[in-house]
Amino acid sequence: MVTSKESYGASQETAPESCGSAAAWWEWDLETDALNFLDGAKHFGAFPTIDLPSRASDWATVTHKDDIPELTKALTACRDGRSEEFFCEHRVLAPNGEWRWILNTGRAMRPGSGHTLPMMMSGVTVDVSIGQRRDELLLRNAQMLSAVKQSIVCTDLSGIVNYWSEGAAELYGWSAEEMLGKAFYSRMPTDEMREHAKFRMRTAEKQGEYRHERADYRKDGTQIFVESRVFALRDVAGKVVGVIGTAYDITARKKAEQERLQLERQLLQTQKQETIGTLAGGVAHEFNNLLASIMGNTELAMQAAGKEGPSLEYLEAAMESSRRARDLVQRILSFSRPGSHQNHACSLSQITENSIKLIRATLPATVEIEFAPQPGLPAVIADPDQMQQVLMNLAANAGYALRNRRGHLRFELSRFVATAPIPCPPDVIASGTYVRLVVSDDGPGIDPVHLPRIFDPFYTTKPVGEGSGLGLSIVQSIVKGHGGGIDVQSTAGAGTRFTIYMPASKEGAPRPEIPATQVPHKPMKRGSGQRIVIIDDDVSVGRVMQIALRRLGYEVSLYDAADQFYGEFSANPFKVDLLLTDQTMARMTGLGLAKLLRSEKHAFPIVVASGFSFELSEESAASIGGVTLIGKPFEISTLAEVLHGILEGQRGPLVPSDGPVLDGAR
Repeated sequence: MVTSKESYGASQETAPESCGSAAAWWEWDLETDALNFLDGAKHFGAFPTIDLPSRASDWATVTHKDDIPELTKALTACRDGRSEEFFCEHRVLAPNGEWRWILNTGRAMRPGSGHTLPMMMSGVTVDVSIGQRRDELLLRNAQMLSAVKQSIVCTDLSGIVNYWSEGAAELYGWSAEEMLGKAFYSRMPTDEMREHAKFRMRTAEKQGEYRHERADYRKDGTQIFVESRVFALRDVAGKVVGVIGTAYDITARKKAEQERLQLERQLLQTQKQETIGTLAGGVAHEFNNLLASIMGNTELAMQAAGKEGPSLEYLEAAMESSRRARDLVQRILSFSRPGSHQNHACSLSQITENSIKLIRATLPATVEIEFAPQPGLPAVIADPDQMQQVLMNLAANAGYALRNRRGHLRFELSRFVATAPIPCPPDVIASGTYVRLVVSDDGPGIDPVHLPRIFDPFYTTKPVGEGSGLGLSIVQSIVKGHGGGIDVQSTAGAGTRFTIYMPASKEGAPRPEIPATQVPHKPMKRGSGQRIVIIDDDVSVGRVMQIALRRLGYEVSLYDAADQFYGEFSANPFKVDLLLTDQTMARMTGLGLAKLLRSEKHAFPIVVASGFSFELSEESAASIGGVTLIGKPFEISTLAEVLHGILEGQRGPLVPSDGPVLDGAR
């Protein structure tokens, strides 16, 4: 049989070093369940000897219920021979009602050969709530925290860092040596961020916890996003002595959310532009009909007044205003028209000049516009509508800067030969020949803090509801898409200067512009009794054209619907020398009527007029044959020229309008 002396010696082999007086040696008789403490141990930590359990089963009454399974598992493994010794830390309830951590360790004492189960176990119990063991536990906990990749930072109530995990060093870029003993918020670049860090600490101190997501910065200046939780740190008495903060890196998730939001906003912006384009088309059709009637009646009145009539001056002024209104509608259509963009050799000077007319209508009279083009500039390969959008967006930006003051908006164009690459942050464009466009204002300038981000999508310094943050990003996108570059300089109180470099074309001269409006007093081409059919659903427009063409010697019939004319013509065909029809009408369009007539082999020439139509194009007209397109509103003198040319065989299939080219006929 194993003696008490032998078991005591075995227990000493398994006892931790430096047990001191907070240790008790014991032996356990497995047959009787008796638990004996050896060598007259006087006390065990907070346990007087008389309070130590005398039976092993009694330990369950003082052991924390959450620790019993682990203790049972360790003892069973040792008793069954699966482990030579057992080792278990658990909590016990001291007589003073305090839970104390103890360490139980020991081994089974087995008899001679032939016996598998032990008859005795011996070991030692150590109070690890005090002394060196506490330091060991703290060290072990620190090692465990260091192994966690999550950022963990502990500070006192003044914000001084007393723990900085490896995860924090990896997340923020500052090492523990750099941050220990310093205020946590000292690494933050702005006063606003430092104040918010103090607010988080105060909230955690008062409420126990604070959760949030925030933007932060690494040591190298890289912006990151973190999800953070801040907890109150309490001592054994429950008093708050500091805070502990954890943080996860959620930058990838935030960027994905921002990209999704950006795509949604871009889609919404595209839908808005398409809606505006559709709305503009409908408004243009109605407005052009009004202008056609006004211009036609004004021209008839001018003819009736004669060259020396007292009212001629007023009528000419009304006519000029009508032309300006017509040009404005066409430019709005050009700006808002959805669809593919076509690059060709064009004059940036002419595009800028035309755009300024539209810009002038959008800016207050307190803003003076200046235009300084260099003569003889080369063409650029560009889409005129996109370049107009660039100019409009830059002008809108300047207009906002000058909204509460008098100021100047200046456009400059010059030829620029770069012998070295041109820096256009964040890009660099190659050396070569460029047409340089400078758009400058003398407004308050841009704050240097915002300057690096002004081309970022959805970045705006305007109040909510006053800007989408897309204007300048669209400008940069268009310029870069044309192989050019854009740079910006701004000085507080001295205005802003945008410089755009557009590659000069190697294709020679730009595409010629539309001929100027004809002089009203020029003798009009007359007819010689030819029969012309006019179809227009706006009776006032049709009536003006009927009166004017009759005065020019034509026989004219007027219809207000295409299907009305087609029904009468099909039932009883009559002579038609030329058909002049509006494009946009209910039930049947002008182009639809032309196709129907050509399918029935009617060969008389057809003129289709419209201020806006997506269906109308050179290709669609050519596919039908014998169809001429003319833009509305037109002047009677222009219409007379067109009809005379067609009837005399001198006019081709496409006729430009008095203003810009017909939107659908590009």
